[in-house]
Amino acid sequence: MVRSKLHDHELMLRLICDTNLSNRKIGELSGYSHNTVGRYRKIIIAQKYSWLQLKLLNHDDRKALFIKKRERDLSKRMADYKKVEVELRNKGANQRNIWEAYYDEDPATAYSFSSFTYYYRLYKVKNDISMKIRRYPGEITNVDFAGLTIPYFDRKTNKKHYAQVFVSAIGISCLIYMEACPSQKRSVWIAVHNEMIKYYGGVSEVVTCDNLRPAIDRAKGKYPAKVNRIYAEWAAHCNSVIIPARAGHPQDNACAEAAVKKVTYKIIYKLRSRTFYNIEEINDAIRVLLEVVNNMPFKGGMSRRELFEEFDRPMLRPTPEQLFEYFEWIPERKVPRQFLLRVEGHDYSVPYTLRNEYVETKYNHKKVEFYHKGLCVASHKRSSVKGDFTMNKKHQPVNHQIYGYLKQDYLEWALGVGKYTTQVVNQHFDGYQDYSKIPRDACSYLRKLYESSSDKNDFELACQFSLKKSRPLFATNIERLMKTKPWLDERDDDFIPQHDNIRGAEAYTNGGLH
Repeated sequence: MVRSKLHDHELMLRLICDTNLSNRKIGELSGYSHNTVGRYRKIIIAQKYSWLQLKLLNHDDRKALFIKKRERDLSKRMADYKKVEVELRNKGANQRNIWEAYYDEDPATAYSFSSFTYYYRLYKVKNDISMKIRRYPGEITNVDFAGLTIPYFDRKTNKKHYAQVFVSAIGISCLIYMEACPSQKRSVWIAVHNEMIKYYGGVSEVVTCDNLRPAIDRAKGKYPAKVNRIYAEWAAHCNSVIIPARAGHPQDNACAEAAVKKVTYKIIYKLRSRTFYNIEEINDAIRVLLEVVNNMPFKGGMSRRELFEEFDRPMLRPTPEQLFEYFEWIPERKVPRQFLLRVEGHDYSVPYTLRNEYVETKYNHKKVEFYHKGLCVASHKRSSVKGDFTMNKKHQPVNHQIYGYLKQDYLEWALGVGKYTTQVVNQHFDGYQDYSKIPRDACSYLRKLYESSSDKNDFELACQFSLKKSRPLFATNIERLMKTKPWLDERDDDFIPQHDNIRGAEAYTNGGLH
């Protein structure tokens, strides 16, 4: 049985007060030296203490009767250990250089380094307490990057690269997800979060992260940490919320810290002697070892995987049908006269009515979107051609739209008018490119002529009449045809109009001659 110092101390005092045993014998029974027993005996006899009196006191009060502590030297100034504790969190700070700064303020009243550290240990014992946090199934996912990286080599250049390791733990099971990724960029951060929720088969109510650069825009100063816009949009898309840990408080993200520690010596350390040539090979090796870790039973008998399936998974929110697409944001910009805004060397149009207004730009490798007062006002397919522009005709005024028409645009208009107009447009573009200015100007004039005409049918008839010529007439000639309407004078040679003043065939027979 393990001896108790408290029990030994009580035994020594009781034997001194209630027995006539020698100091050596009492020392043998209680585990103290005979000199200590003798010193205690002298004080008990001098102060006339009885065991009944001593028994009513607690251990510290009893020891205080026999051991006189040296009083603190009041001429010395006590350091502000609360500030010392905060200062020690800074990188490069230690107790020695903090004590030197404290000592330099006033050497005469400063404690020695040993006393300084002694009182700091007392302060830590008194104030270093932690609270047990109750966790609920599927409520929180803790995420972080591991401190260690995994090296891999490029087969072509044999250059050595280092893969970052993303780690997460969810709910009360702390089921671990782990993935190697090429960097800690925001696009990679969002991508591994998408893979994480696919692995868990659902989304937790809260995601807690440290103050990492890809997740947090502001983490220092008097203001609380600010989650960056893209990460917050990912959370909103997944019906979750991001709650960052407080700066310098690793206990806020304790599950992720524990998971990082676990995978460091259970997975990363075991992969140290293996050679990899890409990220995919690393992740294939990680998946095998990760299943071993997640299926390893706790002392209670259940594994992380079993706890997750029983408690956490039923409480998770469903994974979105479409995973979040990563976008970059460009802050608000004023729309210029040409109503074109540039995104990485290529210009995209916005509605001309937004000229001199401010719009935000959201883009990725697939598309570009523009937002005005929170609403999407324009969307384009992303182009990689630098120095060019993409124009949506609906964004232009009507006169700009007509001026920018190509052959296909005029054909679409002509089809709505008639087949003869379509033939005239096609013949104007014969021998020219679809974007040539000469036929475009001619067709533009035709369109204006059509829109200004009072009888739309006359325009189609004029086009039909012009096609009978050896070559189609110019737009100005078609305008003249609409005024003269020569098709009205054309008659079939066999056609004889019927009226009363015309004699019939019988007038020329014998019976009809007078």
